[in-house]
Amino acid sequence: MDITQAAESDHLAQELWNKLETSDPPMGWEVSEGQLQFQGHLYVPDQEILCLQVICNHHDHLAAGHFREARTSELICCSFHWTQTLQEVETTANTLPTMVIHLNGLH
Repeated sequence: MDITQAAESDHLAQELWNKLETSDPPMGWEVSEGQLQFQGHLYVPDQEILCLQVICNHHDHLAAGHFREARTSELICCSFHWTQTLQEVETTANTLPTMVIHLNGLH
């Protein structure tokens, strides 16, 4: 499942889509290229597997090598928005070694 597919069943995403179609859209939210964004950052629905995939993609990016926790959080915050706090993202990033095995099995 990708972010766009997950947004179709995400309660918050659906609520925001509906509000964006009104004359009083929520501040900071927009639809760009068919995807929901907050202040230019792609909204990631609150589904653990999607959040983990984003973290894995930025934590061990092939072009950049292995990043530490702070750099991973910085990269994610530049492009993505989700309802988890930065602390939750960092906690999840710290548990990546065991989660990578699970994610690799989903491909």
